[in-house]
Amino acid sequence: MLAVDGLQFDTHNVEVAVSASSTAEFHFNGGGITMGVNGRGASGVMPVTFDDQDAAWSLSPGRKPASPSGWDTATSSRLYQNTGTFICPYGEGGPSASYTFVGAGGVVLNGYVWRDSHAFSILLDGETHNVDATSLWLDGTAVLLAKGNLDPTATHTITIVNYNSDDPNCTKEHPNVFCCVGFDSLVLLQGAT
Repeated sequence: MLAVDGLQFDTHNVEVAVSASSTAEFHFNGGGITMGVNGRGASGVMPVTFDDQDAAWSLSPGRKPASPSGWDTATSSRLYQNTGTFICPYGEGGPSASYTFVGAGGVVLNGYVWRDSHAFSILLDGETHNVDATSLWLDGTAVLLAKGNLDPTATHTITIVNYNSDDPNCTKEHPNVFCCVGFDSLVLLQGAT
């Protein structure tokens, strides 16, 4: 459908505008991304996937049922290990989920996308990426952020926050749904021989 070579190392957006209805659906079956991964001289890349249920995730507030207003778990065969973690209270300084890692030259954060997914932010090493995953369908897992050329000797932290400064009034703009964020898995791209 679309392929572009020779892009500068920067953020790029692609927008597809369609007119879909229940009698004329549009199905997007995915896309591909290519990015540089700092493998520190390794000849290949080994992806290591961490599920949303991994104990190393730091959730604020905690996970239900221990934290009644906390992060909840959804189940679906469309998700890695059949689970996704989500939360719906929206606002500045709102709920967050963080994962700290070392040894990766690249990272891919996969999200859980459904009709209540909307605006949120992802911070990687303090750099904020405002994201909007608005969808009318249960899309299952989708890439929310992919970042290459990380220093594998440094400690990195990725944080998902259910707030987006580009859309501070998400709950007012979408009165019939919630403004939720969900994540599915984190893939660390490590050098391998």
